[in-house]
Order: sequence, then C-alpha cells, then structure tokens
Amino acid sequence: MKILYLSRNVEIEPASRYRIYQYLPFLTERGVKVEIQPLFRELYFWILSLPRPLKIFFQILYCPYRFAVRTFRLLGIQDADLVVIKDQLFPYLPYSCEKVFLRKAKRLGVDLDDAVYLTALHGRKLGKILGDCRFVVVGNKHLAEYAARYNRKVYLVPTVVDTDRIRARTDWKIRDPGGVLTIGWIGLAYNLHYLQDLEEALAELSKKFRIALKVVSSLGVKMRGVSVVCKKWSLEEENDDVQSCDLGIMPLRDEEWSRGKCGLKLIQYMAAGVPVVASPVGVNSEIVRDGENGFWARNPEEWVEKLAILCQNEELRRDFGMKGRETVEKSFSLSAWAPKLYEIYKSVVNTQVQGSK
Repeated sequence: MKILYLSRNVEIEPASRYRIYQYLPFLTERGVKVEIQPLFRELYFWILSLPRPLKIFFQILYCPYRFAVRTFRLLGIQDADLVVIKDQLFPYLPYSCEKVFLRKAKRLGVDLDDAVYLTALHGRKLGKILGDCRFVVVGNKHLAEYAARYNRKVYLVPTVVDTDRIRARTDWKIRDPGGVLTIGWIGLAYNLHYLQDLEEALAELSKKFRIALKVVSSLGVKMRGVSVVCKKWSLEEENDDVQSCDLGIMPLRDEEWSRGKCGLKLIQYMAAGVPVVASPVGVNSEIVRDGENGFWARNPEEWVEKLAILCQNEELRRDFGMKGRETVEKSFSLSAWAPKLYEIYKSVVNTQVQGSK
C-alpha cells in the first residue's frame, strides 16, 4: 500500500507531527510506503508571527511559490493507492483550483483537526472537498458532526502522543529549589490570546503563592503581576519543557473555534504526569474528568480556586498526575490508535479495490 500524505507543514507543526509524522514507523513496519509532501516549510511560522500588514505582504510572496511546488508534485498523484489531504490542497484559493487534482486520485481522504471551515475562504470550499472524498478522519466529535454533513464515511481518530517517548513524572514535589511552583503553557503563538485571558486570575494567584508561568512558544508574553518565564519552543526540548512544569493549563473561550480543537496540550501534560486545569470546552471536557484526573475551570474565580488547591496539595497533584497518565495510555496514546488508523487506511484501499471489480 502506498499512501501520499499532503500535509500542511513540516514536522515542527503540531498538526502535521501528531496527525501523520509520528505514525510513520508503525506504518512502515507493516509494509506501508508513506510519502509526505508538506505545503509550507518552517519559514511560514515566522510569517504568521508578523504584524498583519507584514504578514499579508510576505504571504503574497511566499504562498504562490509553495503552491507552484505543490502543483508540480501533484502530477503523480494518481500513482498512490491512497491520498490523504490535511484540510485542503491550496489555502486561500477557490475549490476549482483543487478539484482538477482531487479527481485524479484513486482514493482520497481528508484529515481534519481544526474548525477551519469557520474562516470565510476555507469554509466556502471545505464542504465541497469533503464531499469529493472517500472518507474523512477527524480529531473530535464536534468535527465529526460537521464532516458527516458532507460525507458518510467519517472516522474519529483523536490527536495522540507517543507515551513511549514522553517520560512520566515519578514525583510531584515542586521542581524549583526555591519552592516556586511552575505553571506551564505550551502552544503556537496565535493561541496566546487564550492564555492572556487568565492574566487577572494568575495575578490574583500570585498574591497567595510563589508561582511562575512558563510559556513555551515562538513568541513571549507579559502579564501584569505575574512572574513569566518565556522559552522558545524547539522540537528537541519539547518533552523536557512539559516535564519541567508542576501544573499544566489549557484555557479556552467557549466558542465554536475552540470546540474544534483536539486538546493536544492537555494530552502532552497528562502523558508526562503533570496535573492539569482546563476550560471544559469541546474535547477538553472529555479528556479531563473534573475532580478525577484534573480540574475544570469555567471562569476567573474557578481558575484561582482550582489552581490554588493544586498549589498547596502535593498528594492531589500526584493523584491527578498518575490518573492523567493512565487516561492518555488508555485513550490518547499512539500505541492505542496507530493500529486503528492503519486498519482504516487498509479498509479504504481494500474496499475500493473490491468495488472496482
């Protein structure tokens, strides 16, 4: 079986890394040949971090070049037994620019792990793309409901992590020798506004406890009344950065875009045995069972309350950390889902072959 995966970016992008790159060893061991063709490269993350006028200027320069590269590589799309697209082939371009290539694929699937259909340009064509596909793989139930409007074969495969690669904590004492408790947030820069929503809550918490907010991203952040440590994200140090946190947080706003997210931050924290507090929005409320393997926080007052409980209770941090790790091993691990994704791909290919006879 030969799979052509048309990813959005190279391995440093979380969606590409966790939705396909980490599956490569498992698929290769089973004789599957996977070719990944990313649309963008590392430079695109730098462009997205620029102020809006500069961002648009560089996108106008960069995107046509990358679209031309993808167009050339798509000339052999019909050679693959299965083609899987991350969301779409050409962001910002109309559906007509994509369907010429889509119709050449023997068997076509889409992987969807964000509510990209909410944006004006993407929303107008994504439904048409999903309708053209043999199947759709989605990261959560909310996305499954959307995809089911256009396609009858929708498979739910959550975003998962490799629990063999991520080390779990063995103790839950505060790591800092000076007794400063580290609250961690890791993510892409364009999600920092969710973290900024906690400025007042974290400032209030800082009056009661010795805490530091560790932000691991491509950009830093400042908060009044909060000690903030900013760390540049790197693939090589990602697991160590997660491991260095005493608590992990994932604040979200209760809106449809947030309900399309797949809870990667939580899964990373919990895999490392780091106790978590999260907004109960979308899949967050499925990953975290309030009071059992973590806490929910719906408003600033609850954020202060739940974080304060964990700041002063090492035993509870230990309990949440251990149960969080168990949750990931059982329901959000690569070892649990790699065989299922392989069976999905194999089923699609075999069904189409039989149907053509």
